[in-house]
Amino acid sequence: MVPASGGSARQLTHTTAWSIAPRWSPDGHMLVFQEGMPEDVWVVPAAGGSARRLTPGAALSPPHWSPDGRWIHFQSSRSGQYQLWRMPSAGGEATPVTPPGRFWHRFSPDGKTVFYARKEGARVRFLESPSGGGRERLLAEIEERPGALTATDGRFLYFTWSQPFSDVWVMDIVGQ
Repeated sequence: MVPASGGSARQLTHTTAWSIAPRWSPDGHMLVFQEGMPEDVWVVPAAGGSARRLTPGAALSPPHWSPDGRWIHFQSSRSGQYQLWRMPSAGGEATPVTPPGRFWHRFSPDGKTVFYARKEGARVRFLESPSGGGRERLLAEIEERPGALTATDGRFLYFTWSQPFSDVWVMDIVGQ
């Protein structure tokens, strides 16, 4: 960590494995990150101190804090298929947020909604649900091609879709 105004760097993790994808907690006091192979989810105080492992492996995407800082979300295939999980940021049992077979998870800017995809035959369905779990809502269904859901601003979904070269697409998110 280095102050934005400049100064000396301070190391926050001290492990023999690689540490990647750090994310600040909403209050700025903690960092969540991935470490090792397979990647575990860890937290470390931003002021320094010992890192604490939250999951025993299988975190396949960078972890994400809930807006209130109570939960940490991560994608895992621990059930045998990709899906989004969450666990208390203080530690505890991870529980699924989305049904199995969901991937490309992206959160709305306020963290209250998660957008993701599901493959069905030769089609891909874009869906949304509350980030704490709940009923899915279908946003669109399109022909399967190589690509990825890359971002959302809460109003649009941005994704790449190959035909035969990769293009950037945008899709309105229309409320019901």
